[in-house]
Amino acid sequence: MGFGTDRTTIGQDGTRSDGRSFNGMLYASYRPFANWFVDGFLGYGALNFDSQRWVSLDSSLMSGTRSGSSWFGSLSVGPEMRYGAFKWAPYIRGDFLFAHLNDYSEHAASIQSLTFGAVDFTSTAAVLGLRGSYDFTTQWGVIAPMARIEYKYALDGSFNQFMWYNDLGPGTTYALAQGTAARSLLNGSIGLRASIGTAASIDLEYGTTALGNTNPVQTFRGALRLAF
Repeated sequence: MGFGTDRTTIGQDGTRSDGRSFNGMLYASYRPFANWFVDGFLGYGALNFDSQRWVSLDSSLMSGTRSGSSWFGSLSVGPEMRYGAFKWAPYIRGDFLFAHLNDYSEHAASIQSLTFGAVDFTSTAAVLGLRGSYDFTTQWGVIAPMARIEYKYALDGSFNQFMWYNDLGPGTTYALAQGTAARSLLNGSIGLRASIGTAASIDLEYGTTALGNTNPVQTFRGALRLAF
């Protein structure tokens, strides 16, 4: 089970989207040969977005709440090898996402407020990666520096986002058409894992993603794992 939150800000006039998701996943791992693993998971998520949109024509700020859902999953194959305290694992992986957003209307005392129709979105990706770690044994557990690098080729499906002005109704409908789009991404991360016996572990990780000619996306991740 999981919870996620995200804030995306566009410009300096108040346009932003605050997103939240509640997710549930089933995970399985199979070892067909010595040191080889097939890992997969399937998940479902409930989505919710609080949006604000600045309109310069009449200096108004539109707001609205949109809900939705998503199915997502992944399947990876690769060996895990060890040389003393050093472990490394090359892998290939396939990812998929299907998301549905319900319709919603903006609220504002303005003729520029819009209603957006429901829309579906799909994305698939192929990933080639390598991860590794080195274990330093201490009196209380293990400290392991970690690193990962992967290349990802993603294919986003096409969709049409229909919309209309609230005061005109759906009789006058506009469409934002997004065609099929391919993306190449290069991800890299470094981190540290501290394990206290077999009862608990703490992960800290910094990652960056290069998206062609655009500015890289930076992420920080922390995780606490408890055995029970």
